[in-house]
Amino acid sequence: MTKEPELKPCHMCNSEMDYCTLMGQMHFHCDTCNSTTKFNKVGAAINEQMAMFNNRISPWIDVNDRLPEDELDCFVVVVDENSGLGRCEKATYMVEPKNYFWAYPHIITANDEVTHWMPIFTLPKLKDE
Repeated sequence: MTKEPELKPCHMCNSEMDYCTLMGQMHFHCDTCNSTTKFNKVGAAINEQMAMFNNRISPWIDVNDRLPEDELDCFVVVVDENSGLGRCEKATYMVEPKNYFWAYPHIITANDEVTHWMPIFTLPKLKDE
């Protein structure tokens, strides 16, 4: 009997994931952030679908790997260094001579640190009907 692969953590909050099969589809769910991913590969073996889930690409970019372009609106993961609690915020990355910063629509504290970001994608233009 083949052993099931271990699921990688949630790509949104890094918590443990769980899965179930509903009507032939694999559903991967995180109870912490309520993130759900499903695969429509009906009839594929559980191991194959778990491997597909584990190989997915996270949309979050670590600030240590790369920073966004100047004046780019982003979603950011902000972690309070005192409590360790994180949250998702909308922010704009700003570059000034010899300085860079994240501009928020509200006041943040000195304890807040941006750890990850992702661009806010523009919606596709709809054809005129």
